[in-house]
Amino acid sequence: MTQAQLIRLTIIAALFLATGTAHTETNVLGCFVRTYDKAHLAEHPDQLVTAVRLHIYHPPPDEARDATWMKMEVKVRGRNVILTTSGICRKGEPPDTWQRPHLKHLPPPDALWCGVECDGGGIGVASRGDHAMMYLGGIRMSVKSYSCGGESDEELLGNKDDHVFRLNRVNERDCAAPPGGAQAEQAARLPDEMLGAWCPDKTTPTKNGYHYYRVEDAEDCGNHGGYLISKESLEYHRFGLKGLCHLNKVKRIGRGDAAMYKVRGNCISKPSFVSKEDPEGRKTYEHTLHIKMQIIEGKLVFIENAGGKK
Repeated sequence: MTQAQLIRLTIIAALFLATGTAHTETNVLGCFVRTYDKAHLAEHPDQLVTAVRLHIYHPPPDEARDATWMKMEVKVRGRNVILTTSGICRKGEPPDTWQRPHLKHLPPPDALWCGVECDGGGIGVASRGDHAMMYLGGIRMSVKSYSCGGESDEELLGNKDDHVFRLNRVNERDCAAPPGGAQAEQAARLPDEMLGAWCPDKTTPTKNGYHYYRVEDAEDCGNHGGYLISKESLEYHRFGLKGLCHLNKVKRIGRGDAAMYKVRGNCISKPSFVSKEDPEGRKTYEHTLHIKMQIIEGKLVFIENAGGKK
């Protein structure tokens, strides 16, 4: 083998390894965006989507790092609105549900499948280093917040030019800002008086909701279980962390001391009691949070499953 041939083989091997590394990138966490310009949309007249912002991330706190969540915002032609949705991601093929026939291209084996609650479809996401490929079959979204069968929910389907999207990786903080700016961010946060640890008040009737009193640590609630609330999440503790909900929609109703907050979120929970089928308590289940929260005479009041389906 001549020196020229050896150099040529070395270059080919280097290119192959570089391509392989980029193609098998597994770090799908991050913020990915794409805004399509007029020239691109003119070349693809059947493309409905004009902009995408996708966030793949671990929810807080550190105890829930095994979970991966998705938040997505989309703009479409002819409408001055932002469609939003969220879901939970895992490795695996798309489920055989209503959205599967709309998938023109199946996600590759290394992709995540991010599904929306209540059979709301989903997306496939495969990281490629400085960008991610998003595979759309069908997903339910809303101009307000996806609410598991709410009146504002609608389906975004993968049509002729809306099935595979190349999204650019950007700084994580670009996904932290809400689409409506600072005012929307303030509107989507619980007040400070609701934050912290709470134990159930078993002496108060539950006819008008579940009442909780403030404590230092949710673990102090013992067998009754308690909540630890932050501006982004709601944790349920009962001899350890048993449930975690990411709050993706908070709406204030009313003013002053009578103000109530309507809260929606995606949750991952473990059973509170060990069963014969799962003696080590490793199984988890997913559900959607729908509650109303209010402070009455210094106590936190929950009205569960308010305004949505489980």
